[in-house]
Amino acid sequence: MKDSILQIAANMVEKVLEILDNSDLTALVQNPKPLVAVSNHCALDILQAAIEQADAALVEAKAQRKNDGVTICERNTPRCVTTCLGDLHYRRTCFENSDGKRFYLTDQLIGIEPYERVSKALCAELVQATAELSMSKSVDQLGVAVSRQTVDNKLLALKELAIPCERVKDTPNVLHIFADKDHTNLRPKRSVCVPLVTVSGGIGRSDEKRHRTIEPLHFAGYGMSMSVFS
Repeated sequence: MKDSILQIAANMVEKVLEILDNSDLTALVQNPKPLVAVSNHCALDILQAAIEQADAALVEAKAQRKNDGVTICERNTPRCVTTCLGDLHYRRTCFENSDGKRFYLTDQLIGIEPYERVSKALCAELVQATAELSMSKSVDQLGVAVSRQTVDNKLLALKELAIPCERVKDTPNVLHIFADKDHTNLRPKRSVCVPLVTVSGGIGRSDEKRHRTIEPLHFAGYGMSMSVFS
C-alpha cells in the first residue's frame, strides 16, 4: 500500500504544479478552490487504497475465516459513500457465514452501515448548518453533492437534539435572560409561535460600538407554554 500512496501523492504534486503553471497567482489566492479540489481528491484516493488494502487482508486471512465458518461469496462489490471531501468509491468483498447470512466485513470495519449513502460526520455537519441556514444553502456552503431532500430526511430522523455544555470552574454571579417569540413553519404546512430564550453571563463589548452576550446559551422552546411571557 505504501507504493500506492506514494503514487497518489506524486500525482497530486503533478496536478498542483499544473494548476500553478496555468493559473494567475492573484486569482488563485482569492479562490483556492482548484487546489482544495486536488487535495480532496487525493485524500479520497488514499482512503480508497487503505480500505481496499484492509479488504485484501481480510480475504488473505483464510485460516481465521475457516475457523469462524466464513466464506467468500463475491469479490470487488462497489460501494459509494458521500463524505465531507466528496464521493468515496471503493470495492470490497461479500462474505457468508455458516448460517447463510451475507455481510461486508470491510464496511463493518470502517463503520459504514448497510444502505448508508451519506457519512455520519457529513450528516452531522449538514444538520448543524441548517440551524442557521436553509437546507439548500447548507449544502452549498459545505460544497457536497447532496440533495435538499436528503438533508430534510436527516432532520426528520432526529428525535431529540442536545448540545453538551462545557463545564467551567467559575460561576457567574448574575445570569441575564433574554426572552422573545417568533413564528416558525412546521411540517405539514402550519405555523406555530415558538419561544426563543438566551441565557448569558452578562453583556460585554466586541468593539467600541457593538455589544455582545458573554457565553450565551440558546434555547428554542417548541412545545413550551406561552405563559412564560405573561
